[in-house]
Amino acid sequence: MKALKMPEELRPKLAEGPKKIFAGENPIKTVEEALNKTTCDYVIAVGDVICYTLIKAGKTPNICVIDGKTQRKEVNVEIDPSKFNKTYQVKNPAGHITLEAIKTLNKALKEAVEENLKVLIVIDGEEDLLALPLIKEAPNKTCVFLGMPNVGVGVVEVNQQERKNAEETLSKFTEVELGS
Repeated sequence: MKALKMPEELRPKLAEGPKKIFAGENPIKTVEEALNKTTCDYVIAVGDVICYTLIKAGKTPNICVIDGKTQRKEVNVEIDPSKFNKTYQVKNPAGHITLEAIKTLNKALKEAVEENLKVLIVIDGEEDLLALPLIKEAPNKTCVFLGMPNVGVGVVEVNQQERKNAEETLSKFTEVELGS
């Protein structure tokens, strides 16, 4: 299976998260504040807790990318698949972005934008890095919500500059062949 491997030197930069971070004691109020202070035609959530919190706040994301974990531990939130029109499952090991995952993300973006579908993507592995190809391909006025454990909610409002930043970051990854 072909994949892009994250170089270790990018880890600290990526761990910082996006520039726009909303913090607060109450996760639902924090998400509501983030939604009120951003202009989003489409909402994408990368992470189980942020997906769950957006749904609880009354805003089911157009796309949710989850892996059943938070900080590499099993997560205790249940995301109801019936909130979504389609569900995909794809493998994506930690520290990588598989080409299969990229294809699935692009298909989900097309379905969300062109067909107004709600799409749930369940990752076998880790979903953290998948925000990058989503930001690179999403249309303007898409907000990508990222759970930032012990910090709050990170939001990337997609525009030409954010797409360029994601593309530059992805260009530093190396293509590898993973054993199946």
